[in-house]
Amino acid sequence: MNASQKFVLCATMIMSAVSAQALAAGTDSNGETSPVLACFYDCRTGPGLRIDSWQEVTTIKLINQVAITPADKTATDRIATLTILDSNEKPIAITSTTLSTLDLDEIYICKTLTNANITPPTTGLVEIMVKDTSEVAATGVYAWMKNWLGKFMIAGLQPSQGYMDYGSLSKTECRVVPTSLGTTIPATSPPTPVVNPVYVDGTGE
Repeated sequence: MNASQKFVLCATMIMSAVSAQALAAGTDSNGETSPVLACFYDCRTGPGLRIDSWQEVTTIKLINQVAITPADKTATDRIATLTILDSNEKPIAITSTTLSTLDLDEIYICKTLTNANITPPTTGLVEIMVKDTSEVAATGVYAWMKNWLGKFMIAGLQPSQGYMDYGSLSKTECRVVPTSLGTTIPATSPPTPVVNPVYVDGTGE
């Protein structure tokens, strides 16, 4: 082994040791914590005017993973504000939900839009901004996207309403947007409508 190879080996060992120490100390990487998360959504309804029809729709689950502070439980509450954009980066609606520690909320994106008399795009992006109760950007909230594809009731406030024929369900974690990207939620003019979220499975308590 020549001097150059020894130098590379030593440098690699040092970097590995530093990484191990960071993990042991519980240091989060830039991609694990952030006040901004991003999800995709789909809102496609099938042909015809039947009360049950082929659809592809999206719900988003949000959970607050911040540990409870015994002195002040509300200090660990988080407010998740969802900006719903179309596929051309245009914000079309804003909704929000408050999450106490270990709280789970699941929001039906397509029905949140239709209940506010907004025609859902076939696909788009949801940018989630997380803040504490003092309106300061905060971390600790994570989200999962559920994509429903099947034949079920159009009017129901639950995607399957206990019934889904020829259906499938897929889930994936929404991306935590690294703070190093400096992502900001798009400003809107005129102001984007603020709408009430539609929750599923009684998660909005």
